[in-house]
Amino acid sequence: MCKKLEALRAYVAKHLGVESARYNDGEYRYVELFASENKLFHINNDDIVSIVGNSLLINVIMVVAIEFDGGVEPCSCLLQARYYHGSVEFKVSENKNLWTTKEDEVTAQIIKKIKLSLSYNPLR
Repeated sequence: MCKKLEALRAYVAKHLGVESARYNDGEYRYVELFASENKLFHINNDDIVSIVGNSLLINVIMVVAIEFDGGVEPCSCLLQARYYHGSVEFKVSENKNLWTTKEDEVTAQIIKKIKLSLSYNPLR
């Protein structure tokens, strides 16, 4: 599942055109996965893996750094990944039953959530 999460992170970064871009003096990528407490995501982090029913569930925070005239604003989106019936499914946590295996569908969910969380959004 970790490889699928990293593949999703890379897909979102490519979709946004920031595959190799970094900020904060190169410390973070513009699209990054975190565990709680601002720790970079790793499967060994506390409170990442849980079991719900017969499914293994991973909670992770995707942070997308949005650059604007005033600097960089990191926007977060809580994601869940689960191993279900032989495949890995994703969803934005607030979306109750919108599990999907398709990267483009979960990317659309992520972008929508990020747009809603921006304090300044020129598209509104």
